[in-house]
Amino acid sequence: MSVIADSVSSEIDSIGLWRAVALPSQGGTIAYLDKAFGSGLGAGSLNILLWISYIVMLSLYAYAFGSYGAELFPSSWHAVA
Repeated sequence: MSVIADSVSSEIDSIGLWRAVALPSQGGTIAYLDKAFGSGLGAGSLNILLWISYIVMLSLYAYAFGSYGAELFPSSWHAVA
């Protein structure tokens, strides 16, 4: 099982390395979208969708951190809902 995981991992790493070499910029993910779709409405829409997904992901992390962090304090300190 480990051999398969190592093979898949190295393949993914080589694809990421190829993209980094093929598109050397500091634009991040939007640089790939611009290259794939051009700098138009499609790439702009996907960029906004990407930002929305970042915000949702960050809010899920904050909620999970708050839930686990609340367990560190005594139950008398918890807010009553």
